[in-house]
Amino acid sequence: MNNHHRTRRILVVDDEEEIRAYLEKVLLKAGYEVLLVDSGKAAIGTLQNENVDAALVDLMLGDLNGIEVLKFAKRNIPSVEIIVMSAYGTFGNVVELIQQGALDFLEKPFEVNILLSRVEKAMHVRDLNLRFQYLDEQYNNIKQLKQFSESIINSIPHAILTVDNEGRISTANGLLMKIFFEKEENVIDREIREFFRLKFDDSESVIAAYERMRERQKSVSMLLYNNTVGNEQRHFRFTASPLAGGSLIQLSDITEEYNARQRLNQREKMAMLGEFVSSVTHGLGNNMANIISNASGAVEEADLLGRVLRECEKTVSEGNPIDAEWAKTHLGEIGIVRSRINDYSGRLLKRVYELDENIKSLLNFTRLKPPQKVSTDLNAVVEEAVSVAKSLDTKQITFLKSLSKEIPPAEIDPLQIKSVVIDIVINAIQSIIGKGTIIYETGYVPATGAVQIRVSDTGSGIKESDQERIFDAFYTTKSNGTGLGLVNVKNIVRQHEGKISIKSEPGKGTMFVVELPAGSTADRNPGNMQIRSN
Repeated sequence: MNNHHRTRRILVVDDEEEIRAYLEKVLLKAGYEVLLVDSGKAAIGTLQNENVDAALVDLMLGDLNGIEVLKFAKRNIPSVEIIVMSAYGTFGNVVELIQQGALDFLEKPFEVNILLSRVEKAMHVRDLNLRFQYLDEQYNNIKQLKQFSESIINSIPHAILTVDNEGRISTANGLLMKIFFEKEENVIDREIREFFRLKFDDSESVIAAYERMRERQKSVSMLLYNNTVGNEQRHFRFTASPLAGGSLIQLSDITEEYNARQRLNQREKMAMLGEFVSSVTHGLGNNMANIISNASGAVEEADLLGRVLRECEKTVSEGNPIDAEWAKTHLGEIGIVRSRINDYSGRLLKRVYELDENIKSLLNFTRLKPPQKVSTDLNAVVEEAVSVAKSLDTKQITFLKSLSKEIPPAEIDPLQIKSVVIDIVINAIQSIIGKGTIIYETGYVPATGAVQIRVSDTGSGIKESDQERIFDAFYTTKSNGTGLGLVNVKNIVRQHEGKISIKSEPGKGTMFVVELPAGSTADRNPGNMQIRSN
């Protein structure tokens, strides 16, 4: 575009040699490069083959007149500025020349200063025209790029908003308008928080996520279930990302995906129902057989104890003397019978507890509902859950805790997370033979913005091959287990958008780690909370 890096070239077209020589001398002295031709045909050939900035063209030439050269130039090389020269100029000629595209007219003879000023003007006009042409091309490029960008944005299968640094909507794609607006509305320049409040049931959580993104300049993502859009309940994944001039909001409609997943879960449950019924029936049958056997044994021992007591009562009522040997024999027999009754009773209680655990697993597996999340003190939930699990412990287990005092609230269903902790702690209790230790902890992980629950034990541990399947339905390493407890745990954690993992070594123990998203108040600085590492 910029031609100042080379010498400007001027074409002189005149059939008089003296005039060509004179103009060449003047223009060379002024710093221009000069091309000389003596006819209209030669001028057209030069314009076609040479890079020329401007041309001084005589009106009257031997073959073609200057107007023909002018017309050719403006038709084929419009960037060349033409100054027509003539000794026979009239007002009519000048008007026609200007109409045909000539920049100016010079009447012969002319003064050097006038000549050079007209040539300088021609160069200036050429530069301006080239500049305008460049700007016009850039405008068209930007316009095409904008149209291309809009077509791409409108083809994305997500609702898209861009927001400027003032918090106002700068663009909105067609899918967003289709989902959230019943008729054509102008959303551009609308305040983004106003949009959130108008279009989302849980608008405060959305606004809090948006503010967190702005403060940290890091992308945030969250799921929005059961949002009212028109007369429907829709589910969305909300993502906010920082941009150089504001932010990008993406709303992915996951309603179909959510419904399909629910249908798939239902089909999976139905497909597993036969296997589950068979497994549970077998387990219940074994437990019932044990209960009947132990109950029968307890009844027989109770009858024997009754006979011994009646014999003692008869001896006393008849006034027969009771010597030490007689008393020792009968008291010893009573002690033996009582011990056997206690043994039968313990077995009965154990089998009844196993039945209760199987039934609870079945109910949790078949009735798992979407979490009802509220801002919750995670430490209180963990404390209560461990307290419940400890009441079932009959072993010599030491419980140690390390609960962070600065942990932020968590957005959870407290009843569901309580059941998760209970199941994990019970699993830890059952893994310990004899004496052992269970440690339960909470903390905050700044890198992921998550709260964490950790339960570790000194139990028997889990083989590496079993670790891969421990969360599979109906898979269990216990002889009387249903294989559903940890399945329910994983499903609950997943519905909370969290994750669960284990670290275990046979003979040394196991650690369960549960991570859950922190609530909106996690924006505050949680301090230097430490998480114990192994």
